[in-house]
Amino acid sequence: MHKSPNIPTHRFSECESTNAEAQKYIMSNSCEDFRVFISSHQSLGRGQADAIWYDKPNTNALFSVILPVDAMPLRQLPHFNMFLSATLCKTLSKLSGQKIAIKWPNDLMFNKKKIGGILIETSILGGFVKHLIMGIGINLNYAPETLPHTDVLKHKDGHVIEIDELIFDVAGQLQNALSQFKKIPTEKVEADYHKILLGTSGWWYFKLPNAQPEKARIIRVDEAGSLHLKWKASGKVERYRNKEVAWCYEENLDPN
Repeated sequence: MHKSPNIPTHRFSECESTNAEAQKYIMSNSCEDFRVFISSHQSLGRGQADAIWYDKPNTNALFSVILPVDAMPLRQLPHFNMFLSATLCKTLSKLSGQKIAIKWPNDLMFNKKKIGGILIETSILGGFVKHLIMGIGINLNYAPETLPHTDVLKHKDGHVIEIDELIFDVAGQLQNALSQFKKIPTEKVEADYHKILLGTSGWWYFKLPNAQPEKARIIRVDEAGSLHLKWKASGKVERYRNKEVAWCYEENLDPN
């Protein structure tokens, strides 16, 4: 079993969600260090905006990390989220030998299919981020059969990546990256994020509420975390917050 003795680790055979366990820990402890919470199964796994996260016991990497952010100003949070997402994608790409991308705002993608997701939750006090929890779920051995746009992440040579190997590789890279964030110009943070952002080249299908899918291209994600899309038919560039526009998974398996 891969193990990192330098990172305090909490393991569960089953829990509602690792983010919930991390929150419980924060409520009863000072929590000034980097910690990892791992579960073999989540009974109430969550994605963005309370979407359900599906898993089977002992099949996938399900974990959360508490990141000591040292009273980060709230205005820095969107760029910090970009930084964490880019760090995660780079780590997964190196580990698997595959190119892993982010589908805005929080899905992990390989070959146009979803292989995982991120859920970042914070506590705010007086304009500062007091605590930050980064929940991560990655399909390694199981993807829901009812969702054809999902897949599992394997190494490019075909072998299965061990759950603990991935978790502690990612956790170690996130821990090491923490000290680097304040030294990196925001322009580089944005540039690195856009390199791993799916949808910035070519035309992809997006859907507005009560409308048919249309092709658009991502121009950028701004400092507030909003998406800027250029619609192919009209040529207009519009700005959207999360849930105001949807990526069309099925259509984008073969967008052209």
